[in-house]
Amino acid sequence: MRGVFYSLMTLLLLVPIITLAFYYSQAWPQATERLVSRSVGFGVENFVGSVADDFPRAVEISGKSAAAALVNHVVSSGEAVDDAEAKIAELANNGYYYGSPSVLMSNNSLLAWTKRLEEKAPYFGLSVIVNITNYSAVPFDAFHVLLNATISVNASNENYEVNFSRSYSAYKIVSIEGLEDPLYALNTRGLGHRTIKANVSSVYGVEAVDDAAFEAYYVASSHAPCFFDRLENKKTLSAKYEAQARFNPGFESFVNTLSLSQQGVEVQDNASVIDHYYFDLPQQYGFAVNDSGFAWLKLDAEHAVIYGVTLES
Repeated sequence: MRGVFYSLMTLLLLVPIITLAFYYSQAWPQATERLVSRSVGFGVENFVGSVADDFPRAVEISGKSAAAALVNHVVSSGEAVDDAEAKIAELANNGYYYGSPSVLMSNNSLLAWTKRLEEKAPYFGLSVIVNITNYSAVPFDAFHVLLNATISVNASNENYEVNFSRSYSAYKIVSIEGLEDPLYALNTRGLGHRTIKANVSSVYGVEAVDDAAFEAYYVASSHAPCFFDRLENKKTLSAKYEAQARFNPGFESFVNTLSLSQQGVEVQDNASVIDHYYFDLPQQYGFAVNDSGFAWLKLDAEHAVIYGVTLES
């Protein structure tokens, strides 16, 4: 009887242990699956946040790099582009220039960024395909370009039936200050160079004109060619670019003929030094500015009125 008693006691003690072991054998896979599913969910959430944060920066970097690369291509080759808008977008989008890879873009194109995005997706537990559905670059105002891009992102995890698709759009306004003005190089056989620097104050009166001329500043102008026009070697503001811009996109500078001659460029002493007039044919006659400190500073009658100066007769 004592042996049966101990056998029953042992059995009673084993029942909860067996029950607990059975419970955990059933519950553990489910808990593990829930834990992994939650981790995948966190991965998706982090990935979505990463794209939302990085995409605007990628648009800005690709656009700035494309503008600089396009200027470099134009200046170094001495050949204007046929469509500056399309060429900036092409360089920014896929890093190509007239259908060939541009070494100047390196890894700065938006396409290069999307490839890196696809490569890092497995670290989030995802398989990702990214497509660029739109990229445009148009004038915003005299010294800024407006970039607009859209991508579609398709991500999935087949093991946990995770799928999502989303479109991202970004607008960025980037400055063209610091870039070389292609109009100078294109019209001086590559000898003349000038960096775009915006004048921060009003240019009116002989002192302000002298300062802008001496410092090689650029001044916004409603009838002057914009950055895109200059890449195309145009001397007037194109109707297309004027319509695209939010504000007046044209700008002009005072050509320092003394500096040009020192750079080996043959100069016209009696031409108006407003750049898009000076580099255009036929050139407009210019007259010396009364009370100016620079003998080479000569303007046409129209610009004398615009800048509030009088001309020597």
